[in-house]
Amino acid sequence: PEKHHNSFKRYLTSFENQEGPVSTIFSQAAFIQSDFELRKDYKKSLKENFLATLEEVNFKNKPDDAAAVINKWAKNSTKGKIPTIINPETMPPNLKFLLAQALYFKGKWLNQFNAEHTKPGLFLNADLSKTETLFMYQTEELRYHKTEDFQLLSLPFQGNKHSLLLILPNEDQTQTTVKMLADNGLTALNKKLRYQRVRLYLPKFSIEQNHQLKRPLMASGVYNSFTPGKADFSKIAGEPGELFLGDVRQQAIIELNETGVVAAAV
Repeated sequence: PEKHHNSFKRYLTSFENQEGPVSTIFSQAAFIQSDFELRKDYKKSLKENFLATLEEVNFKNKPDDAAAVINKWAKNSTKGKIPTIINPETMPPNLKFLLAQALYFKGKWLNQFNAEHTKPGLFLNADLSKTETLFMYQTEELRYHKTEDFQLLSLPFQGNKHSLLLILPNEDQTQTTVKMLADNGLTALNKKLRYQRVRLYLPKFSIEQNHQLKRPLMASGVYNSFTPGKADFSKIAGEPGELFLGDVRQQAIIELNETGVVAAAV
């Protein structure tokens, strides 16, 4: 475990970069009911290995204040992109402990799109329906690969250390492409990319989504962790069966335009 902790700590440290054309923030926080005691070694690990901030709140008697503290952290950690992650009116009355992780990314394209070339067009959705949207355009030397099922393109950000990997399935090959990626990952495909001149039409968009992950996690076999009396988080606090997962959620937003990408998730 110590080896994994050190590796994760190095990853977090290397990930953080708030200067230059690409800005990244990776934040962790633990919000603890004021009369609930976490084990000392777990609190130490949160601080030292996961670089998390720990803050006492009063979920039970002052839910509005607790929610305000948590939402302020989310807003600051995502530079305002996700200002609210918890509602005091729907806060569980027995909430003891909330773990949160936030990711923020902002990158400028190495080759920015000319806004004058952005024009309306039709986007083909996964269900083969069409949606009118704005398409950006450029012709550049880019890393590109094409197969019978899909096209793959790497769009670099300034600094050439980061890039956005775009995958365009052929009209009837979306599910085939998704399965292939799930089975093989991106590493092998990334090696096949070669520079060539590409005419690129890319939709300009902003997407925000909220995901409730408790049900899919339970369906995948993570059942006892959500079940009072069966969950065992005694290395975190209390006795076996006392502490259990109430919910797992993710909120994410991505904005892609002529200058670059801004993305955030909590």
